[in-house]
Amino acid sequence: MARIVKIKKSSKKVVAIYGGKNSGLPYHYAQGMFRFQHDALRLKDGSFAVLNNDSVADPEVVSSVVIFSEGKTPGKKVFDFPFNYDGSTNGKSMKLGSINELPNGHLLVNMGAINRIFEVTRGQKSSMGCLG
Repeated sequence: MARIVKIKKSSKKVVAIYGGKNSGLPYHYAQGMFRFQHDALRLKDGSFAVLNNDSVADPEVVSSVVIFSEGKTPGKKVFDFPFNYDGSTNGKSMKLGSINELPNGHLLVNMGAINRIFEVTRGQKSSMGCLG
């Protein structure tokens, strides 16, 4: 299981774990929310974004961009953009990929090995435009 581990630099102690299956630790958040992720990114608002490549074994699961919170409600999913918009890929991004936050707050997403790059708007009403 892929996880993101946050370590306090001064004490060298683990203070938070994100993703993967339940470890039984009280500071383990976002359990089951993503696997095989790429490019974990802290966004300007303090939340985290990952490119979730968790789609290989389960035909019902598609890859996605997942944003989850940090702070008072750590690990709460605040945004999810599934990659099932393109029928030629079935929403599967099996490896690689990246996310960059643009100055306007939108996300520039590289889906990795399936060669798709697009900009996505965060929020309750998200929109997606492909870049050509």
